Amino acid sequence: MQQQQYKYSSNVESPTLVQKLMDKVLMGEVTLTTEEVFAVAPGIRKNTRELLAARKILVSSTLINECTCTVSVNVAELKPRSDNKIAAQHSVGLRMLDVGLKNNVNVKGILDDGSQIIAIRRDVWERTGEALRSDYKMVMESANSTTNGTMGVINDLKIPIGGYDFYVQAQVIENAPYELLLGRPFSILTEANTKNFKDGSSHLTMVDPNSKAQISIPTRERERDAKRSMHCRAHQGPNLHEEVHSRFQ
Repeated sequence: MQQQQYKYSSNVESPTLVQKLMDKVLMGEVTLTTEEVFAVAPGIRKNTRELLAARKILVSSTLINECTCTVSVNVAELKPRSDNKIAAQHSVGLRMLDVGLKNNVNVKGILDDGSQIIAIRRDVWERTGEALRSDYKMVMESANSTTNGTMGVINDLKIPIGGYDFYVQAQVIENAPYELLLGRPFSILTEANTKNFKDGSSHLTMVDPNSKAQISIPTRERERDAKRSMHCRAHQGPNLHEEVHSRFQ
């Protein structure tokens, strides 16, 4: 039984063109058409194809926390300590500040240095009546390749705390398990320092960048919206932070 054999061939290849090119070379002519070059040079065809191929280019990237979900820690099977060592707890909740926004909108501001943005939930933004730059959006890509975009940014959102006003850039999120997320940009703006105590309480010391006043304010344990917390766990899993990449449109 005869086995069939194959080879790869391009439509641009032509024995006639090859012979025509050879005649030009013998006659001392070196001017070639594009078709003739492609016909006799497979390497040029390959390089041209690679040169013209579109490629996905990352414009900008950052890591943000899209969701600060509830951590479920199962400690039922852990044995009780039999020594006198002092050790950290398995899980400690985030802290929050009470923030009064425009139009008497009072929200809970979650302090989270693990977030690289400041974010506000859509329904909270709508109640404030603040202007939204919808042409400045962030597209977030999660670890499982799903994407989710913000609605835009509120420029210079005023955050009143302790009688002083702090101005931030806040991304508006369609659905979030928090009302206001005060991420790392807030900590940098205010030069924030947190003093933690053994009972879990903490004091936040900030500097107003405009007046240079230094203020200290007690934080509170985060209060959770049970309905939103359950929705977050069902869709995001038990991780406290979901690592995502982002690019600006």
